Amino acid sequence: MKVLTTALPARAIVTAEAVTVAVLRWIKSGDAKAAEALNDLDTGQDFTRDIGDNTLTRLCVKDDNTLTLGIRYEARVSSAMQWTTDVIYRECGDKKTVRVDIATSSLYGVGYSTQRRQMRTGIIQALAEAGLFEGDGAFKIGSQPIVADLNNLDYIARLIKGEETCRLPVIYVSTIIDSMGHEINTTEMAKDLCGIAHVVEEANNTVSVELRNKIGGNFHITAISGYIAAQCNFQNRYEIRAIISRRLKRKYLTR
Repeated sequence: MKVLTTALPARAIVTAEAVTVAVLRWIKSGDAKAAEALNDLDTGQDFTRDIGDNTLTRLCVKDDNTLTLGIRYEARVSSAMQWTTDVIYRECGDKKTVRVDIATSSLYGVGYSTQRRQMRTGIIQALAEAGLFEGDGAFKIGSQPIVADLNNLDYIARLIKGEETCRLPVIYVSTIIDSMGHEINTTEMAKDLCGIAHVVEEANNTVSVELRNKIGGNFHITAISGYIAAQCNFQNRYEIRAIISRRLKRKYLTR
């Protein structure tokens, strides 16, 4: 069962070896046995390596115009659950991209845990921390929430009005009225959605007022007073829609 797929632009300085090193660092960080088993690998060569019940495979294909690197990590987390993480790095001329596909072989869910998060978006966080991704418009791709303040509010307003675009959806979380807090834990949400969506949190109530002034009559479609809205690129135009379900919101509730 497919868990997620995301494709992100890579920086011009990124190489296949740099991607391999970042993936190995991610695997080693979550498995002490892997750290020992992978120490002798040549990151510039193809390989297949068994790590206990898990398997790591690297294959790189190159021709005159393109280079494609594929890394697959198959990790058995229980007798009934296996996670498969595919990282595909591609160079075509000056264009470089990194794609991540994550799937599970079981239909039986597992309890949400640190291990599950690592198997889910931990690899994307590791690639982001390694500095492999380009920025997305004015936003950085990472695992931390982006703070909406007076420094970037003009850009956010232009996004809402469709005058700017960015690759990933934007989840905008406003502050609770007469409070500096938020209805949800934006830090946890940003980790879970790393490389999938930008989580933008208001710094304070003043930001809501300023945003209202900047986008005028369109403000009624934007989250206010602790509410959440999501902004997605659809056929080259932007829409604000409340796509955060009650069930999802409960998962991140702070009160």
